[in-house]
Amino acid sequence: MEASMRLWELGDELERIGFEIFENEGELTPELEARLDALEGAWEDKVERVALYVRSQVVLGLAADIEVCRLDRIKRSHERAADSLKSYLLREMERMGKSKVETARARVRVQANGGKAVIRWTGEPDAIPDGFRRVEIYPDGAAVQHAHREGTLPDGFVVEARGKHIRIE
Repeated sequence: MEASMRLWELGDELERIGFEIFENEGELTPELEARLDALEGAWEDKVERVALYVRSQVVLGLAADIEVCRLDRIKRSHERAADSLKSYLLREMERMGKSKVETARARVRVQANGGKAVIRWTGEPDAIPDGFRRVEIYPDGAAVQHAHREGTLPDGFVVEARGKHIRIE
């Protein structure tokens, strides 16, 4: 690296490093961190450039989320169409009394669903016989937070330290 890197060169190098981080699936390797540390220029300028790059990565991530949602809607639409048409075929085959249709390009069969039998309890919940009942007990999160704020948290609870993060505004 040159001894006196121009600010635009600093930006270009930061972009190259950012691209390599992206290519590494978001991992900042020790080599890339060393390249960041070696950049010349005012420390505040470097912090600003890195912060601006972080901002652009957040925006690109949001754009990717939007595209994922768009593609997911298309996928669900195709899946619903396939399910609707399969239901139609099932109704029509049952109406015609057919369990199998074979053509040169497709074979369609009516089959029973696999898996375990579906069994539901239809009586009152209190009437479920012993040995068939499960009770799960969990702490009440709101009560725990309230006791922590009041300083009356019982023994057995552990308050874990919160982590830190960078906020870019």
